[in-house]
Amino acid sequence: RPDTQSAFGNPDAHMFHSVSGNDAGAGGGGTGGTSLDDMIGGGALIPGTGGGWGGGNGTGVDTGAGHGSFGQRNGGGRRLMVMRHGGSKASESTVEAGLRWLSKHQETDGHWDALKYGADKGDDQALTALALLSFLGAGHTEKIGKYKDNVRRAVKWIISKQEADGSIGKEYKEYWHPGYAYHHAICGLALAESAGMARIPETVDAAQKAIDYSVEKHQAGENSDRGAWRYNPKKDADASVSGWFVMQLKSAKMAGLKVDPASFEGALKFYDS
Repeated sequence: RPDTQSAFGNPDAHMFHSVSGNDAGAGGGGTGGTSLDDMIGGGALIPGTGGGWGGGNGTGVDTGAGHGSFGQRNGGGRRLMVMRHGGSKASESTVEAGLRWLSKHQETDGHWDALKYGADKGDDQALTALALLSFLGAGHTEKIGKYKDNVRRAVKWIISKQEADGSIGKEYKEYWHPGYAYHHAICGLALAESAGMARIPETVDAAQKAIDYSVEKHQAGENSDRGAWRYNPKKDADASVSGWFVMQLKSAKMAGLKVDPASFEGALKFYDS
């Protein structure tokens, strides 16, 4: 069946990246990477205008406007988007200050400890994923960026909390909420973006498992007759937690992961009701 919800090639998707999606090799020109793989990649064979994920001019080592799903998050692409959408040197300085604070307060094993900052023990997983998303949004990945070690440790910790069925967050049900869906969707979102930006096989596998759980085990309904999501699996939908699942699924599409189109259609049906 046609994938009517795909953002690939759809100019109406209003995405923060090329609408061609993640369909190109790792970009030539790199994004500040130090290894040969980071600097050259498949972009040597693909025309483009600089580094980033996908595209590139082949063997350059400078940053530039990326081409592909997450190519505007650093280098020339980021500078262009900051200028175009009202950012400034001051706003970028504030972002950097926030990332610096997060990097200094990360635990050695990769997570952020919610108890230290006025929250509950049961918030660790979603909190860690939100912190990770901050680094990813600024262009830092498991491969590149001065905070790549923070990203690697956060990703590794989140993956260590994933259950065999792909879910994340079940161990914290007793602390915080009768359901764990927020934890799972937010962690799954962070894994999807990590997978799309660095293409580390272990991260890609974990991100796909999280998507499969979201769609096959947690989303209400079956096959083409789907609804949305609630705190526990296969229950009547809730608008706020369903929003996190939709963001997880959209980032997964951007990252080139497999997402059943019926899952988007179920969410649209719910929000339109």
